[in-house]
Amino acid sequence: MKKVLSFLLLLACNRGYTQLSVVTGYDYIGRNTFHTGLAADIDISEHWAALLTTGVHLTGYEGSTRGIFEATGAISYNKIFAGATCTPYSVIPKIGVGQKDLYLYVGYAIPTKDHSPLDKGVAVGININPLYILMLPLALIIGDPLK
Repeated sequence: MKKVLSFLLLLACNRGYTQLSVVTGYDYIGRNTFHTGLAADIDISEHWAALLTTGVHLTGYEGSTRGIFEATGAISYNKIFAGATCTPYSVIPKIGVGQKDLYLYVGYAIPTKDHSPLDKGVAVGININPLYILMLPLALIIGDPLK
């Protein structure tokens, strides 16, 4: 099944329906986390798209660093999306604005286990393609001065 899904995703990328990117960012999900992962933006029509991400949240918990895997699915209309993130410890319904390379969201973390490292409550985050972070200083260094 994994091979079939991988093949379909690669086929969609080849046809231009899907764009993949690496994202990294900050998320607050009951605690501060650093998030890194992959994002796919699948065009459904001119205005509608599906946003799929998977990755890991790195956070400090009980004196050590813990990685929390996550998968997100969302549907977007003109860069405004609604969806949910699932981790082994919580489900986070969320709404936000952006696309695969840069997006902001707000949601609510609902723990699914009693002793969860993710607390119940408001979740917020910003995720950005790391190439954007590198491009700005390069543009300022290489580019002509503003006149």
